[in-house]
Amino acid sequence: MLGHEGPGSLLSALKARGWCNSLVGGTRIGARGFGFFGVQVDLTEEGVAHIDDIIKLVFQYMEMLKVAGPQRWVWEEQRDLMALEFRYKDKLEPRNLEFPMEDVLCAYYLMTEWKPELIQELLSLLTPENVRVGIVAKCFAEKCTMTEPWYGTKYLQEDIEDSKIQEWKSVKPTPELHLPPPNEFIPTKLTLESGEDSTAHSVAPTVILDSPLMRLWFKKDSEFHLPKAVMTFDLVSPLAYMDPLSCNLTSVWVLLLRDSLQQFAYAAELAGLRWSIGNAKYGISVTIDGYDDKQSVLLDKIMDQMIGFTADPKRFHIMKENHIRAIKNFEAEQPYQHAVYQQALCLADVVWTRCQLLEAADLRKAIPTLPPRAQYPCR
Repeated sequence: MLGHEGPGSLLSALKARGWCNSLVGGTRIGARGFGFFGVQVDLTEEGVAHIDDIIKLVFQYMEMLKVAGPQRWVWEEQRDLMALEFRYKDKLEPRNLEFPMEDVLCAYYLMTEWKPELIQELLSLLTPENVRVGIVAKCFAEKCTMTEPWYGTKYLQEDIEDSKIQEWKSVKPTPELHLPPPNEFIPTKLTLESGEDSTAHSVAPTVILDSPLMRLWFKKDSEFHLPKAVMTFDLVSPLAYMDPLSCNLTSVWVLLLRDSLQQFAYAAELAGLRWSIGNAKYGISVTIDGYDDKQSVLLDKIMDQMIGFTADPKRFHIMKENHIRAIKNFEAEQPYQHAVYQQALCLADVVWTRCQLLEAADLRKAIPTLPPRAQYPCR
């Protein structure tokens, strides 16, 4: 629940305040016999100034979970999703697993017993007295007066003030934070299509519709026999890469669109529906893959959001900041990334350099719009 990204989640509350870009919550193994439960928050520049408030919100969410108590419907939903993933899972590489032989394949997936007392026991351990807070940011460089002996990294270790511990212990639930609604994207139709396959004798996808507005390719799976599908829509517009400013605007627009969809689409990801929206030289690409039963619901929401999208000014400035930082941080990327970049500069007809993108990163306009007569080939 702490890592949830839907309505009423901790991430939703932090994003509304402009303090956070992303959040991950979950367990990690410390060594044999014990582990840690952690929440990692990717802060915005404004968020760095509200660290204590963010920690308070974390404990408010935990208090909400304790007051609500273990919810059987949440456990049953998770059980069904994990059983579905196990039943239709792709092949994996073998690895070392310390489980009895009969549980090796299913240990991470199949949940068989509802034990609310174990949930209560875990929640009782998530207290301010047991917390360790780590903060990483350049603005704290001058405060780091200690040096670790292996890599020479500067750091500072200090105890949390008792007053803060008491403040976090006394938090009360807030209506802003609540449990997510039931997942509407869990598939119920898992049977395979049995109709005539016009592409049975074709190795590659076949064009089944060709018009001035749309070109549609299709290929029915005849190998894996899973109730899954892949849809890719390429929306072609010359404005997407017309000049460095247009390239920047399109990139930030896509970041904003993905950000606005995350709260709704997170439930789809939990239900085995993967989605992505990206930009390229030709325009914008939308891909959805996974169980096909509820793909149309997700696609309708994405298209509705794209057509009527209005950017939140606060999120616009955050996404613009992230975009510019990514361009500047390219110097720290792996060598092969630099090789690909230099190859593109040498071989591609039109490529905007990082320097050109930075010079045009003022983004005086709001967001780009696709032209009314743009061609939208779909495949």
